Amino acid sequence: MRRIALPAEGEYMAIPGASNIEAFLTAKQAAAQLGVHYWLLLKLIKEGSIPTYTFGNSRKRVRTSEIVSFIEASRQGGAQ
Repeated sequence: MRRIALPAEGEYMAIPGASNIEAFLTAKQAAAQLGVHYWLLLKLIKEGSIPTYTFGNSRKRVRTSEIVSFIEASRQGGAQ
């Protein structure tokens, strides 16, 4: 049996013939990595503000880049 190494949380995996693919995280993993509360992330997911992906099971996955984009889009004031 051939084993492959999966990327660590938030890293990209190189696939021949394709651009780099971002790793998907559970809501709990993403909240811990970004330093936001888990319940806040769940609320944003439920509202539809942050898209989720489901792969063959009921656990929803998110992309860190989409959460960061949402946070940056909600920025108010301050220097750019």
